[in-house]
Amino acid sequence: MALAIKVVIPKGVLLETEVDTVILPGSEGDLQILPGHLALFSPLRQGELWLDAQGRSKAVVFGGVVEVLQDKVTVLADNAELADKIDVERARQARERAERRLERARTDEKIDLARARAALHRALLRLSTASRKAD
Repeated sequence: MALAIKVVIPKGVLLETEVDTVILPGSEGDLQILPGHLALFSPLRQGELWLDAQGRSKAVVFGGVVEVLQDKVTVLADNAELADKIDVERARQARERAERRLERARTDEKIDLARARAALHRALLRLSTASRKAD
């Protein structure tokens, strides 16, 4: 028995496949969904989405919600990227920009500290996910 999973982002369907298990970044902690799971609706935080227990297929999700109904998992993500599609160099550059902004925030009160921290977190999440992408 398998789970049908669909990941939808504002631009359209990012992913649609069948898997044995899904691990999602729930707002209160990671959620593992197996076939036969009870119905569920939950907000998602930023984090990694694993499409099997070994983490061979992965994506990064930047918030949204998940709905589980009768072996069907639907993720409506604010944004998401497949691990093998992440531009690692771009993520490194974003990390460096965010780190510089945070450093400047010590002396420049005009810099939005929360926004700089959020940018750093997104860049680190992309880099982490890309480093563990499917072999």
